[in-house]
Amino acid sequence: MSPRVAPASEGGGPRLWVDAQAVQSPHFERGIPRYVTALTLALGARGTDLAGVGLNPSQPLPAEPHRGLLDLPATTWATAASFRAAVGAGPLTYLQASPFEGFRPVQNLWPPFVLAAGVPLVSVVYDTIPFHDPEYRVTPEERSFHAVRGELVRQSDLVLAISEATARDAVTDLGIDPARVVAIGSGVSGAFGPGDDPALDAAVLAAALPGVRAPFVFSVCGWMDRKNTDGLLTAWSLVPAELRSRYQLVITCSLRADVQARWERLIDDLGVRGSVVLTGAVRDDVLLALYRTAELFVYPSRYEGFGLPIAEAVECGTAAISSDTSSMPEVVGWEPGLFPPDDPAAIAALTTRALTDTAYQTDLDAACAAARGRHTWDAVAGRLLTAVGSLGGGRSLRRRVALVAAAGSPLLDLVPALAGSCEVDCFVSGPARPVEGARVFPVRAFGPALEPAAYDERVYGLATSAGDVAVLDAALAHPGIVCLATASLAGLYAHRALARAEPATAMRAELRSIYGERIPERARHGDPLDVAALTYVGAHCTAAIARASRAVVVPDERSARIVELDAGALAARPAVHAGPLAEVVPRLLGLP
Repeated sequence: MSPRVAPASEGGGPRLWVDAQAVQSPHFERGIPRYVTALTLALGARGTDLAGVGLNPSQPLPAEPHRGLLDLPATTWATAASFRAAVGAGPLTYLQASPFEGFRPVQNLWPPFVLAAGVPLVSVVYDTIPFHDPEYRVTPEERSFHAVRGELVRQSDLVLAISEATARDAVTDLGIDPARVVAIGSGVSGAFGPGDDPALDAAVLAAALPGVRAPFVFSVCGWMDRKNTDGLLTAWSLVPAELRSRYQLVITCSLRADVQARWERLIDDLGVRGSVVLTGAVRDDVLLALYRTAELFVYPSRYEGFGLPIAEAVECGTAAISSDTSSMPEVVGWEPGLFPPDDPAAIAALTTRALTDTAYQTDLDAACAAARGRHTWDAVAGRLLTAVGSLGGGRSLRRRVALVAAAGSPLLDLVPALAGSCEVDCFVSGPARPVEGARVFPVRAFGPALEPAAYDERVYGLATSAGDVAVLDAALAHPGIVCLATASLAGLYAHRALARAEPATAMRAELRSIYGERIPERARHGDPLDVAALTYVGAHCTAAIARASRAVVVPDERSARIVELDAGALAARPAVHAGPLAEVVPRLLGLP
């Protein structure tokens, strides 16, 4: 059985939660983040019921190229609470728009609160290059990275591919049932189109790339071996000299210094120094001018998930020829415009024909014109909705609670009472023992290995031992409910300062941070590490954690008054609850 090609949806469709965290990648300008943004905006423009457009809460807000997502009402931080609310509002499907992102831990890509919901899981696959190109699997870490993410994709209920070729590769390289793979295609930004003023494009090129002169042959390449830039340069040397004297070959891509040096040597060895221009990376307006002004676009890549530069060139009104491998024949869909990428003589022959054969030029122009407007984001969104429409919804989620405390904390004794209604994970500072009804992790895993936002609630147990310092750090970084064993944390802050290079200086800085000008006089000038003296003069050091927390639990009413007043007159009054942990914590969690 072959993978399916989805027809376009006529309207309506499923309710979606789109995992859009790819747009927060450090490489946010590359193709996949742009695909995610364009697809999500197209879904929004269609009136799709977007239950959420989830962003990674541990990453920065999207950069400028993706700010359009912030205009969508559904855009939110992807947390257990926000996802629970979305599931509670009705059945939905979880769309992981980029399952091979490099975010760690991997739970950020497939959060436990999503897997626990039982909602249909859908992945978008852009290519399977890492599974057949050894450049991507050099180290054991790289091999593990791709193996783990490949397995997660295999567990998806549906896999959406950006081309028919990628759909076939998902079956072959990832071992996915063809019945679960659907090609939805890719789109071209509306910014790409024929220019209104050729003189303006010429002026842009003259200012940005004075070494480029028309007429020229254009290519968007890359330094990776599969991009076949060496093959293109070799092919250009085989183009008749009279054509090379008339046309330039202009190659655009990001250039590493070592790659540029290698290509410069190759250009000299091939004897084409006077007719080749390596531009390096260019601005979007310069790229548009290159597409619009080129006489011919040549794309020699050995493998592409879709071949977007071909479609961009065609949309700009430029004739394009390309390799006959992977997805590239799908873009224009005209067999005479293809060449084998590993045959430089064939590339040279077709390039020469496209520049000199009038009849062939006419047919090529017609084929490219017919492809113009074929690859739109609205059509991609429609195919996605059709493919996803047959999947059902999910079930209700069990609440997920993280208990973070030092070993021996009475907070950990609440697990039996909570486990009947919640999924409980314990993060323990110090030697941990198994806790029946919960998974147990070291406190250092909270954040780096397991995402705090994946829990509906984070509950911290704080006393004043050295083991509680890591718990305090976690509670300040990832606020939640804090349960204080005592109304004074001066001893805890002293332990924290003692771990610094200059403990007294560090403790004074902590006191200034907590109290500002309200530091008691004796604490200001006395020994800042004298815990008894700090408590005696009223420096209880609970203000920072109380202000940061959703709620504070203390043993008795007197402790509650101390915590409330320690926060200061101008601070928002913290929500302080007095009473036994076994009674107060379940009530704050909304449990029976």
